[in-house]
Amino acid sequence: MRKEDAFPVEHLRTEIVKAAGEMILTISNAEKREFFNRNINEDEVKPIIHFEEISEFLILNVTRWDQIEALHGPESDDWKGKRVCLKVVKVKAFGEKRDAIRVFDPGNKPTQAKKTAETPKKKTNGTGDIATLFWDMVYKKLNMDAADAQEVINSCNGDLQKAYDKLKEQNP
Repeated sequence: MRKEDAFPVEHLRTEIVKAAGEMILTISNAEKREFFNRNINEDEVKPIIHFEEISEFLILNVTRWDQIEALHGPESDDWKGKRVCLKVVKVKAFGEKRDAIRVFDPGNKPTQAKKTAETPKKKTNGTGDIATLFWDMVYKKLNMDAADAQEVINSCNGDLQKAYDKLKEQNP
């Protein structure tokens, strides 16, 4: 059993965004959700945002909230339909450098930029969106690491559907 099997997550992880290089997404809504915090051994409520293009949500911390607020205003109800660009950057946290998802202005880039591994809500065999299918195959079925998965994505010019099909063809 892998960690992803024991503790499945529905939120965006750094490896997904990092593999894409950047993700330009449209916010569909913001809400609060309760999560269990192992460090304090109790539940805590955190804000999250959902996107039109993918099923995974983004957990907001103060930094990400401030970044979205700078782009789209202080009221999260007004963020619906607004676009953001997600990238992974190195930040100093807990005494070391770590990868973290940060929010940037998408500028005039189209929502479906060719060179990013964005994930339209394309259903594949009725089980979920292509990003979830791809990363489930990478981690759960093939036990690949993110760097190897990124090579497959790059070989398909950032197209996750083609990358998924390629992996599926190579590993029936």
